[in-house]
Amino acid sequence: MTTNRSDDAKTMETQTVKTDKTKLGFEVTLENLGKTPHTSRALDTNQLKLDLGCGANKKRTFLGVDLVKTNATDVVADSTNLPIKDDSFDYVYSRRCIQHVKNDTQALREIYRLLKPNGKLELIVASFYGYVFYKSGLSKGSRKYDVFHLYRKHKLRKMLTEIGFANVNLNKIKSPRKIGYDFKATCQK
Repeated sequence: MTTNRSDDAKTMETQTVKTDKTKLGFEVTLENLGKTPHTSRALDTNQLKLDLGCGANKKRTFLGVDLVKTNATDVVADSTNLPIKDDSFDYVYSRRCIQHVKNDTQALREIYRLLKPNGKLELIVASFYGYVFYKSGLSKGSRKYDVFHLYRKHKLRKMLTEIGFANVNLNKIKSPRKIGYDFKATCQK
């Protein structure tokens, strides 16, 4: 999916994010995003957590970032160039997002940049079965993506360790689809 940089810049200029302690280095007026003010108070500022590629299913008490505005999105941004200062988050969760990012390595670098030292990443990506379901039109509730990366355990481990992640743990997890599995990577900065 291609984005127009000037449109992104205009969008980011109009968005400001304000958490209780303004820890993120930018401010978001949640009302401008169609949210109620209680959303920012629900954000746990003791341990900042990011749901990258949240879609319409953001994890509770997480800041939701997605390229597309949904009812759960707090910040609309490209995962390869996030408008958030370094070392902001204790925990980043991303489910089936980076597989649709053209430069998935850059998206992982951004996650690494945003994590505090010893911060944790929980990353879920589709395996080959997910690709088959997607291409055959059997995936429910998804739109057409220009990019769909396929991951194998060794490729994913190599990407994460080359970026600098430590304690990389990879597992197969049950997929929400009827057959197959996804990969879940947990690691830390």
